[in-house]
Amino acid sequence: MNEMEKIEDACELVSVVYEKIDKDNISRNRDIDDEFVSKIGVAAYSGSTSGFIERLRKRCGVRSIKDDKNVFEIIEKYEDNQTDFLRTIRNNKALVVLKMKDNLGMLD
Repeated sequence: MNEMEKIEDACELVSVVYEKIDKDNISRNRDIDDEFVSKIGVAAYSGSTSGFIERLRKRCGVRSIKDDKNVFEIIEKYEDNQTDFLRTIRNNKALVVLKMKDNLGMLD
């Protein structure tokens, strides 16, 4: 599995959290992208892919995420290779957010 495919999958995971963030709750000293990149980096030190999404959700103050079949498929996809997937997220967290925003149509 190549690096960009992992980044695409990471975008799918983080977007379900990003879409539910209360944007008014973000620190005024940092913009939302900086804050989210930082939270992704910390959450990516979880021991599992499901732990990553759960930790990111909590750190962002999100109580629940939408039912999304893709989330379960991605978690299962990396079941045997979670460490490598989480390392890819940690090493490319800004790219993950940029690609996520592009996928959501948030870039000009």
